[in-house]
Amino acid sequence: MSKLLSFITATIIAINVDSLAATLAVLPGTSIQAKIDQAQPGDVIAIFGGTYAEDLTISKSVRLVEVNGQDVIVTGRVHFIGLVNPPAFEGFVVGSAGRGITVTDSTGLLLRGVDARPGSGIVVAGASEVSLQSCLAGGVSQTGGSLTAIGCTISGNFETSTSAQKTVAFRTTVNGDNNWRSKKAWFGYCDTRSFNYHDQTDGKVVVVGCKIDRQGREANGIYLAGSSNSFTVANNSVVRVGYNYEGDSENGIDGRGSNNSYLIVNNYFQLQFYGNGDRDPRGDGIYIRDSVNARILNNVVVGARHGVSAPFGVLAQNNLYWASPWDAREANGVIAQGTIYADPKFIADQAPSLAADSPCHNAGVEDPIYNNRDGSRNTIGPSGGTLYDPDARTTENPVVISFDLGPEQVLEGEATDIILSNGQAVSQP
Repeated sequence: MSKLLSFITATIIAINVDSLAATLAVLPGTSIQAKIDQAQPGDVIAIFGGTYAEDLTISKSVRLVEVNGQDVIVTGRVHFIGLVNPPAFEGFVVGSAGRGITVTDSTGLLLRGVDARPGSGIVVAGASEVSLQSCLAGGVSQTGGSLTAIGCTISGNFETSTSAQKTVAFRTTVNGDNNWRSKKAWFGYCDTRSFNYHDQTDGKVVVVGCKIDRQGREANGIYLAGSSNSFTVANNSVVRVGYNYEGDSENGIDGRGSNNSYLIVNNYFQLQFYGNGDRDPRGDGIYIRDSVNARILNNVVVGARHGVSAPFGVLAQNNLYWASPWDAREANGVIAQGTIYADPKFIADQAPSLAADSPCHNAGVEDPIYNNRDGSRNTIGPSGGTLYDPDARTTENPVVISFDLGPEQVLEGEATDIILSNGQAVSQP
């Protein structure tokens, strides 16, 4: 027996954990698709290292694996279609100009450790249910179904459509912008340039524990629109929002649309004015329009023209404003209670981490619903409140808020029964 054939045989034996499944080997210069067409559901296709310039259509539950220690690059399009709980697709480099990964009408599909940066991105379409774990992509687009991204890095934009039923992003970095329209949207403990929600009706949106950096001279760190949507924005840091004289859309958070409801609690908004001060820019930390169903509590706003702008009937409680170029407070009739006008005293070069003598400590609303996790009175800013989880970016089971449960239903301390399970924000049974 030749050394190559012996190596192939040994590799196949190592991969073939199911005695009833066949293992088909693909050598450089041969076709992966030919083996997919030949394979039966449950079979394993072992691919030797190399570059394969072909498009792949995977419509049966076969397992594609890289031979141990070898790297496989597929420069064509990879299309998953009509699959139900197939084996994971992992470890490959996929795509080239105009060609990427597309998933259509496939449920229970996991893409793990895939590098799709060379191609046109990852597209999820139809009635799909897809999880991305530790993937790299130039962009992600969801036009239907359910999509969960955990620990991914997206160098471009993350886009979803109004036909998308659910989108979850957890510990994911989006270097571009998030333009989401999903019926349910959960964006937690992520790093990004902006989060924008558009065009949906009766949607439920949670943005929690994120770091949003507008990189200077860019407006609207968080933009929330549509009608009759429910928005929860908690424990985020939105920094370097720029404003000048570009109208009324240069705000830390901008909420607009009829009948929307908002809970904006324990966030940090940092704005930067670029102008000479002799005109009338907007530049608000929190700007809510068209709705009086808003609670704005325990936020820190630095550098804005107004800390909060909202219609009469909206109650803003125990927020702290600092370093406004105009020394302005609230606008548009919002009712303010317990406002603090003082330096929040961040630790040097570590904003919004609070120094020991910060006036934010235990200065939030006294309602115990919003207490810190240790039971003490709410601390103003993103390190305070029921939803603050200092370990959410590092542990496997952080406490999070779900789509369907309000903060009043989140218990404090270790007994909290809201968990992240398999990438989904759900209530523990």
